[in-house]
Amino acid sequence: MAQNRDKVGHSPAPVLEQARDELVKAKQLQFVIGGYRNNQATVLERRHEFFSLADGWSEHGGLIQHIVDIGLGYKAALRRALYLFAHGIKEKVHGSGVNLCEPTDALYFQQTEAHLHHTLRSIDFANPEPSVDALQQTLRQTVVHLFEQVTRPYCHEPKMLKALALSRQSLNKSLAELEPLKES
Repeated sequence: MAQNRDKVGHSPAPVLEQARDELVKAKQLQFVIGGYRNNQATVLERRHEFFSLADGWSEHGGLIQHIVDIGLGYKAALRRALYLFAHGIKEKVHGSGVNLCEPTDALYFQQTEAHLHHTLRSIDFANPEPSVDALQQTLRQTVVHLFEQVTRPYCHEPKMLKALALSRQSLNKSLAELEPLKES
């Protein structure tokens, strides 16, 4: 879980680190985060989001990070499968040549953001498994639906069938790896 904290955009802002000490007594934390997405000197998007964290947030930073990592893991699984669809495997399976990664990333975030917010706002830190399991099921369904949605136009193209089958197999394998191990 800690490996993502060294990446840009994956570490708490200094103001949150400072506020954590001051706000530990708060039952539920509500705050606004803002930022910009830019390309060189051009601001492409400005965004401000309202977040709310459930009671117990200050003692369970690791679990909060784990929930964020789960969301990023499902996005990565979808992106890997779509990359494989576009590029194939050298000299074995030709890719489609259609890069669906970027637009599908945006769709993934649009369709899953509310679910992550809901989980972080309502999770019972004393018993987090039901919330985490429900989130994973929702994310899995969203990823499968998005994959089917964006690849559907290419499923009747004979040249793309091998790339599609390979990418679907990759997606299923990645999703199986993301599923929690259930005790029998």
